[in-house]
Amino acid sequence: MQGSTPIGALVVDAAGQIVAEGRGRRLEREVVLGQLSGTRIAHAEVNALARLPTEGSYGDHTLYASVEPCAMCMGAALQTGIGRVVYAWADHFAGAAHCMKVDNPQVARRSLRVEGPAGAAASRLSGLLCLVHYQRDRAPLPHVLDAHERGAAELAALARGAAGDVLAAAARERVPLQELTRRLALSPVGLFPASEP
Repeated sequence: MQGSTPIGALVVDAAGQIVAEGRGRRLEREVVLGQLSGTRIAHAEVNALARLPTEGSYGDHTLYASVEPCAMCMGAALQTGIGRVVYAWADHFAGAAHCMKVDNPQVARRSLRVEGPAGAAASRLSGLLCLVHYQRDRAPLPHVLDAHERGAAELAALARGAAGDVLAAAARERVPLQELTRRLALSPVGLFPASEP
C-alpha cells in the first residue's frame, strides 16, 4: 500500500521458492533497479516477470497475482514462457486471464494454465484493497467503478463502509499486510463470511 494501485505479484519455481516479485508502481516516481515506475505499464506482474533472467526456461514456474492480470500482463506471462498464472481477485474492469485468445506459432509452443479467482478470503481482501483505492485514493474513474459495481456489488459496498475505513486508515499509515489482516480480524467489518476464519 504505497500509493499506487495495491496489486502485488510473485513468481515461484517448481519447488515453490519465490524467484521474483513486483508490485504496481504506476503512480510512483521513485526509481527502483529492475522495476518500472511512473508509467502506465508499471504493473505488478510486469515488474515481477521483468526480474526473470533471459536465459532459462520458466514452463514450470507460476506467476501469482493478487488481482486478475490485464491483457498486457497476460501477454507478458506468455512472452516469458511462464507455465501457470494464479490470481486472487477477478478484475471486473480490466481482467483478461480468461478472455485472451492468441493464435500464433510462439504461443502454440507454450502451455499457459490460468487459475482464479482464489479462495474467498484472499479474493475478498485483494478486491477490497483495489476497490478502496479506486473509491477513495484516486481521482474518480466512473468507468472503472461502474464495472466493479456490476461485477462485485457486495464488495464495493463493503469498501464504501467500515472495511474501507479500516483499509484507508491502514494505507495512510502504510501498515504491513500482517498488521492489516490483524486489524481486520479484530474489527467487525463484515470482511469474511461467518463460516470463514
